[in-house]
Amino acid sequence: MNTSSFLRFTMISVVILTLSSVVGAQCETWIDHPKQDEAEGAHSIYRQALKNDNFSLAEENWRVAYQIAPAADGRRDYHFTDGVKIYKWLAEQTDDEKLKKAYRDSALMMFDGAAECYRQQKISVSKCAGDQECYDRKVGFILGRKAYEMYYTFNMPRDKIYENLKQSVELAGNASEYIIYEPMGAALTALFQRDEIDAVEVRTQHALLKQIAAHNIANKPRYKDYYESALKRLDRQINKVEDEVYDCDYFVDKLTPQLEEYPDSGALLREVYETLLDKDCDTSMQVMQDLQVKYDAYMLKYRDKVRRELAKSNPNIAAKLFYDEGKFEKALQKYEEAIATTDDEDKMAEYYFSMASIQGRKLKRYSDARSSALKAAQYRSNWGRPYLLIGDLYASAKCGDSWNQRLSILAAIDKYRYARNIDPEVESTANRRIANYRNSKPIESEGFMRGLKEGDEVEVGCWIGETVKIRFSEN
Repeated sequence: MNTSSFLRFTMISVVILTLSSVVGAQCETWIDHPKQDEAEGAHSIYRQALKNDNFSLAEENWRVAYQIAPAADGRRDYHFTDGVKIYKWLAEQTDDEKLKKAYRDSALMMFDGAAECYRQQKISVSKCAGDQECYDRKVGFILGRKAYEMYYTFNMPRDKIYENLKQSVELAGNASEYIIYEPMGAALTALFQRDEIDAVEVRTQHALLKQIAAHNIANKPRYKDYYESALKRLDRQINKVEDEVYDCDYFVDKLTPQLEEYPDSGALLREVYETLLDKDCDTSMQVMQDLQVKYDAYMLKYRDKVRRELAKSNPNIAAKLFYDEGKFEKALQKYEEAIATTDDEDKMAEYYFSMASIQGRKLKRYSDARSSALKAAQYRSNWGRPYLLIGDLYASAKCGDSWNQRLSILAAIDKYRYARNIDPEVESTANRRIANYRNSKPIESEGFMRGLKEGDEVEVGCWIGETVKIRFSEN
């Protein structure tokens, strides 16, 4: 065996011996020990060496002190906690993966050794005064520190971390440190995603940690910021699975307090309300109804703001805004700008149709409206809506005497028929219009007085100027 292999074998053997002593739950002290002076001397030397970052000297003397008295004088756990530091340092000094693992296992067993000694009350805690529950809290504290190293230093499997953390929290309770929050969140998330724990377990542990944090934030001002920060890190982990773990009530409790903190944030209001909808919250709930009122008011302003921003560079949108405000002449100007800035014939058809609707229905400029409607039809073939509009203008124009108005109805019916013939999409609308005006056609007796019979062609007066064939009312 060469020198390198021998040294490696020796180091691993030392580690194994150390592990064996811990597994055996050695909690001896140096009090009245035959080697008490040697243990105390080695203890003093290694502690000072650690302070000076002289790990080589520290390791040599720590081993002496630890092997004689793992529990030191029975009032401190330094031989265990300093053993963790030394084994972590040793692991950093080697590239040998087997040796690294041995050092890691030794470091973790140091925690187990300390925990066992506290459990047996072999290392005394003055404030516990023999109270086993108090000692168990100390055990939980130590296991929490162990899990911290398993997560941050050694990147251990999440199930192993969770096993330690769950036991730690059960024992330590409100004494659980903030340092375990992110490791617990990561472990819960990973195990849930692998179907190794269920949603109930995630919710239970999450709620327990929040309760512990609340206790410490309220009762330990010195650590308030630490627990608040730890809660955020925990929640960031749980956020990865919260959609599968929690129902609506959780998200209401989580999100609505933000609105109390930022009551003037419309963007936050929108995010919260839409998120709760996405979480299938019942809209009949009072909280949802209250949010909807505020949400609807915000969205009205928001959409208006967006439209006005877009209108600065889009005359079509500007035209619609002016229309909504009743500024019809300005709306027409913007539609003309929109037409001048596009080569898209479909868009031009829409713009001309919108102009025709404004000119005819709002401004009563019937002739201009018809002209715009015909241009709309020119840019989109087989489109019936412009002809429906022209028919409506004819029917509502009140042009000339009662006879001419009845002729206008014939002109309107002709446009409705034409619209349905070229565009099946408007057929039902056109048919309803035709049926509505069936009894508004010229009366046969009036036609007879004018020397007209069914089928004669006559011109409609006023601005309409259409030639129609006479059809009489059926009544």
